Amino acid sequence: MSIVPFQNELPEPEQDNGGTTESVKEQEMKWTDLALQYLHENVPPMGN
Repeated sequence: MSIVPFQNELPEPEQDNGGTTESVKEQEMKWTDLALQYLHENVPPMGN
């Protein structure tokens, strides 16, 4: 069983694709950036 973070937060492609010409790769990069930003903001810094 694999767990996909943010799965419930991703919009359905059909609903969110109103006339945009974003490629799948661009969308993947956007979601990766959002995921990294979320992790950066919500993970406490590690002690050195």
